[in-house]
Amino acid sequence: FYTFWELWGSVMISLLFWQFANDITRTEEAKRFYAMFGLIANVALIFSGTTVEYFSEIKDKLPPEIDAWGYSLNYMMGAVVLCGVAAIALYWWVTEYVLTDPRFYDASAPKNKKEKKDKPKLSVGESFKLIFSSPYIGYIAILVLAYGVSINLIEVVWKDQLKQAFPNPNDYGAFMGKFSRATGIVTMLLIWFTKGIVRKFGWFTGAIVTPAVLIITGALFFAFVLFKDELTPLVAGFGLTATLMATYIGAIQNILSKGTKYSNFDPTKEMAYIPLD
Repeated sequence: FYTFWELWGSVMISLLFWQFANDITRTEEAKRFYAMFGLIANVALIFSGTTVEYFSEIKDKLPPEIDAWGYSLNYMMGAVVLCGVAAIALYWWVTEYVLTDPRFYDASAPKNKKEKKDKPKLSVGESFKLIFSSPYIGYIAILVLAYGVSINLIEVVWKDQLKQAFPNPNDYGAFMGKFSRATGIVTMLLIWFTKGIVRKFGWFTGAIVTPAVLIITGALFFAFVLFKDELTPLVAGFGLTATLMATYIGAIQNILSKGTKYSNFDPTKEMAYIPLD
């Protein structure tokens, strides 16, 4: 269950969607629609966050002898299944009635103005050799790995603080629902307000935003975790414990880092591939 849960978002949703989008979208259309795809995709976080929060808080309406978390989990999985069936039905309708209608889609038209060259087929070993022999590709690999390691180091510590602050799984789920909704809203706002940053200030400015946000917010979060005892009297005036304050700061850190990743890191990373053959 845990393995499939982790794979669902990245493989079943993201990979299959972009594979389908790349297959039917032409180069000149991509400039217009791809940014819109990213913007609309984050609407899902708002709806899913609200759904998770609602089903997590359903425990208040249940008698104490019922397994509230199991009850909530069944409802959430039911929502996933219904959305999956809806996605299958929509995909079938698009392929049967939209992509076969010449008014909407001409399957014979070339997707790219230039003919694609045959790409060499590389084995896994040859792929790693290419990465290590090409400084340019190596730098892109470091960018991706550095983000992945950084965000996971912070998330592991943050989720440990989150478990301490919300030991009940329903309370934990309700908080994560609010977190997902906030991530979707902030990401949409960041995409909207920073979409011209590369055009106005250059690639480096757009690319440096995400690591800068990670460093600043990550340092603040770890300060609360490492100096929890010293900071307890300070945060007590706000009616909070140091653990709860670290949890909220970690949530803000994650929201901002993921928001800047989707709005700045991902586009600048994709732009870095343009000079490659």
